[in-house]
Amino acid sequence: MPPGKVWKELSREEEGPGKRKGRAMRERNWWSTGNVKICESRYALVCQVPESWTAGREKEEAWQRVEEAWFSQSKKDDIRLRRWGREAMYWLGTEAGSLGAYGFNGAVLATDGSEQRGKMGAGFWYLVWEPVGEEWEEVQEEDAPEGKRFRCQAAVREIIEGRGLTWESRQRLDAAGAEEGDLIVGQSRCFKIRDRRRKGHLRVGRAEEGASSLRPELAALEAALEAVEVEKDLLLLVDCRTALTEIEKWIGEGSKVCMATVKDADILRAVIERLRKRIEAGAATFLVKIKAHRGEPLNEGADDEADRGCQIGIEEARWNEPTGRTLFTWKSEKGITRRAVWGLGVRQAITKKAGWLTVAKEKAAGNRAWWKGWWQHWKWEKKVSQEEAQRALEESWWEDDETWDSINTGLKGQMEQQRAGGLNAKPVHRTWTADFMLREGQSRSELGKWLRDSKIALQKRRRMLQVLTNSFPCGVFLHKIGKLESDRCRLCQKLGAEGPKEGIARETVGHIQSARCRGQREVVIAAHNRCVRAILKEVQKGGRQSTEVQVITEDGECSMTTLWQRQELLEICAWEQVKQAAWTARMERLGRQGTGMECEDEESNGLWACEGCQQMCSGREDQVSRETGKCCQCRRKEGKSQQGEDKCKECWWASLDKQRFDGVVIDRRNKVHRLLILEFKRRSDTRAEYWQKGMREAKEQYEDLCRGIMECVRDGWECCFVPIVAGTKSMKEEAWNEAMEKFGVAKVRWSGGRVRLMRVLLEEHEKVLGSFWAQVLGGGKE
Repeated sequence: MPPGKVWKELSREEEGPGKRKGRAMRERNWWSTGNVKICESRYALVCQVPESWTAGREKEEAWQRVEEAWFSQSKKDDIRLRRWGREAMYWLGTEAGSLGAYGFNGAVLATDGSEQRGKMGAGFWYLVWEPVGEEWEEVQEEDAPEGKRFRCQAAVREIIEGRGLTWESRQRLDAAGAEEGDLIVGQSRCFKIRDRRRKGHLRVGRAEEGASSLRPELAALEAALEAVEVEKDLLLLVDCRTALTEIEKWIGEGSKVCMATVKDADILRAVIERLRKRIEAGAATFLVKIKAHRGEPLNEGADDEADRGCQIGIEEARWNEPTGRTLFTWKSEKGITRRAVWGLGVRQAITKKAGWLTVAKEKAAGNRAWWKGWWQHWKWEKKVSQEEAQRALEESWWEDDETWDSINTGLKGQMEQQRAGGLNAKPVHRTWTADFMLREGQSRSELGKWLRDSKIALQKRRRMLQVLTNSFPCGVFLHKIGKLESDRCRLCQKLGAEGPKEGIARETVGHIQSARCRGQREVVIAAHNRCVRAILKEVQKGGRQSTEVQVITEDGECSMTTLWQRQELLEICAWEQVKQAAWTARMERLGRQGTGMECEDEESNGLWACEGCQQMCSGREDQVSRETGKCCQCRRKEGKSQQGEDKCKECWWASLDKQRFDGVVIDRRNKVHRLLILEFKRRSDTRAEYWQKGMREAKEQYEDLCRGIMECVRDGWECCFVPIVAGTKSMKEEAWNEAMEKFGVAKVRWSGGRVRLMRVLLEEHEKVLGSFWAQVLGGGKE
């Protein structure tokens, strides 16, 4: 700490009852967005002064102002516009400064409107360049209104002498934070700085017919036009594009147009009339759109004035004449009562209510099915335990019908997942479509945005709707309506799938979207790889210290033997050690001693491999299956799978060498470095259990290998397996957040990364369907 003494110190919050927390710091990275919001202080404040400095009344009052500022409860920082010194260069670089607003030869105003819980306020702020101290008014200090007090003997003396403040005095007051309405005290006299700022606010009426943000914005424009002389050139800074669009519709429309159907015709008519008068007077009027809440002084001042307008009583409101139109009333999703005359807002509300009514019907149907199948006959059918039924009744009997339907429908869904799948599975609601759309936490909002996106071809969105409603013309659907003789996959038959026709998979949307379809394998793998690249891109760019995060598989996945040739992985562990540890972990999982592959039957003649394959299998004791007495080579030649638990060590190691991780990431940000392994699964998401099945499949696929890596990593390292399962049209939000947290991605990027991945999933879903139709129709038009 530099020399001197600590004069005063302020903590983060006051002590005692009614304590206040310091709010004197802007939010982090405020300079990148221009945000002027004030947050709670994260540090204490210490004032250190030279040893020779002595405190006096003036300095004590200065410290009092510092303390008031430190514990201020204001939500926004005070912004003062100066055109001298270094600060002038800053304001010239803002949005309004770049447009030349601060050098405009005429009146410059900003307008803003506010809507707060059904109250509408409008405000405007006039740009005035005169510095503080142009006009004064003497008042009695004890009777003076609220305002900051500044003790400045030189300034008071200059005012008394009537020669005006010198430049040095103005600079001193300005640096101290003096503003209009503050007091200058000295020589037993008190002077108040007159408020020369031209500003205004008003309460906007007719809120009972529906409060909106557009109406106060138009009222603010009308008030600003009224405050400026008709003959004076005017520049208006507006942060509402809708208001400018609404005005632009009526410019140059002639005399035959009318505003009978316009909701805010009373204010809009006054705005158009004032603009007409300005044109007749020969004055130029510029209406410029600027961004809101970006630290522009005029815009922030107009925003404050609009908030003040909301606090005015309704009896003083302007534009309060009722229209006499039919008034619609409804409650929003947050329980807020809304009122409005017929318009876009009412149409949207009716559409939403109709959708929620459909949801309520589906949940009621699920509740009835639960009551009939799982509750009513639990004693003799054993479909649900008495404890679960009793607990559901005890916890929810007093709830309303809507909540009761939701609880029972959700419980029915849990029971359905425990039943055997396949063709006998039943939806929780009346249809599989309702099950899919009402499944929460699956990024359904992104699916809705995709369907509403007019930039996407209509036929692509129509195909998505067909998939969602289970009416996509695949083989199963066409066979069901009698358009095809068989429901088996046409692509698999065309490409010569082995076995009888009955053994070929059914042509469902899930089969088309999977690599099991011989004709779709290439495009499905490409879709999988693109999703993996999107995830790794989020991991690489989303870290708090991205330079310490290295994606090893950035150029694409590769086999284990190729992967472990990288120097980064050789520094962690050796591949041969990993193989041996993985084999040991496999044997432990299977519960076998040693290799567990010994053959004891007499047909093997004491050999651990048959004579024909002895050389190929090296005659090891773990080569022969105890059940068949045949080695891996013989079973492979007979066309039998080698993926079973009786696979020998040599063949299992050979398959292990060929395995590929979807992604490998090295994270060196913490003291203990991490080797992160990504496995991505893209599955059909018609049924709710898709995520559980995908997670189970991913863990079983690499269970032994990951355990082997964990056993072999060197000190200071750890291995973490991160599986991510996505549906072809879904991404579980909770699972995505957990995966991003494991990868160390900053929390602010979780939602954006999920949105981008959902976009990729939907695009690839469409590509796979397009590939199917191109092959079925022989490359013709869809």
